[in-house]
Amino acid sequence: MKPITDGVKVEMWQLCCVKGVDRDTVWATLGRPHFTETDSHATYGGEEDWWAFELESGHKVALALRVPYEQAVLYASTRDPKVPQGAFAAMVVLGCLETYEYPVLA
Repeated sequence: MKPITDGVKVEMWQLCCVKGVDRDTVWATLGRPHFTETDSHATYGGEEDWWAFELESGHKVALALRVPYEQAVLYASTRDPKVPQGAFAAMVVLGCLETYEYPVLA
């Protein structure tokens, strides 16, 4: 996976969420976030840590950690939830995975 640090410039689908993962665990697994949103008016309330990557397949994936809720939301440039689940497999095994029945274009 190649980090995307200058912003994701394609449409991304919100496909699934891993519940029960804390900031320390995610940072230990993925390193420091590529971006942290501190304006709670721009988030679901509280801080969000973001990571984005380009996969060898060309797909883009992102993970947004909703810090106060301990939820890692997974995004991809494809509607296939297996793409971000595979890319962030280390996160998926740490919590409770919920795959959305109806993906949302973010």
